[in-house]
Amino acid sequence: MLQYMLVEKMKLKRTFAPRMIWLMPAFTLLIAFLLMGGRLYQTGAYNWWYVIILPGATTLFCVLVVQKDANMKFQGVLALPVDPRKFWLGKVLLCMVWLLAVCLIFFVGATLGGMWLGQSILPAQGLMASILLAVTIAWQIPLCLFLAVTCGMFMTILINLAGNVILGLLCATREIWWVVPYAIPIRLMCPILGILPNGLPAKVGDPLLAWGVILPGILGSLALCGVLLWLTAQWFNKREAL
Repeated sequence: MLQYMLVEKMKLKRTFAPRMIWLMPAFTLLIAFLLMGGRLYQTGAYNWWYVIILPGATTLFCVLVVQKDANMKFQGVLALPVDPRKFWLGKVLLCMVWLLAVCLIFFVGATLGGMWLGQSILPAQGLMASILLAVTIAWQIPLCLFLAVTCGMFMTILINLAGNVILGLLCATREIWWVVPYAIPIRLMCPILGILPNGLPAKVGDPLLAWGVILPGILGSLALCGVLLWLTAQWFNKREAL
């Protein structure tokens, strides 16, 4: 699958997509520095990152990955004597690699900024949070790729951001958080970072700080990612170049 991922990467070599890996974390950290600063810098940066900006970046990654092929009605892909599912999996894998990369770049920036402005989140907490964000948001990649092909860029961004911001924030603090995939990343950040969904620091003894949510959240996200990956790959395999 590596060769298919590299093919997709080459298609986007001179586009805006690779630059987003650096620009999105830098934008978040700059806004946090200008608006928060001090010991609230890391808290504000992480909260804005996983509630709004990271889901938005993930959605844009997916849109840009399919945009060129979609404009050509996938004729250059589906006409080849190769299993179309391999091309689809290559797109998914590339987006997942970018997702992990952008999370780790943000982690490095937030950690360095915290050492300078005042540390409220330890490096170990930040690293764990960044890895788990990549894991629990990965399921959105096959979904957004599918939406980008069938609904277009605007609707994909609208649907996925609405899911993250509205469903994620509304359900993250409720007992049903585990059945709402958009709420899982936000819910898991409570015990790991000690930050409530509204961005405020959690108080000692808050039930949202319980670590028992971590494993169910990871397993649920991975299972959903696997199901969506299989379903969308089968759907793409049945498409015909128009």
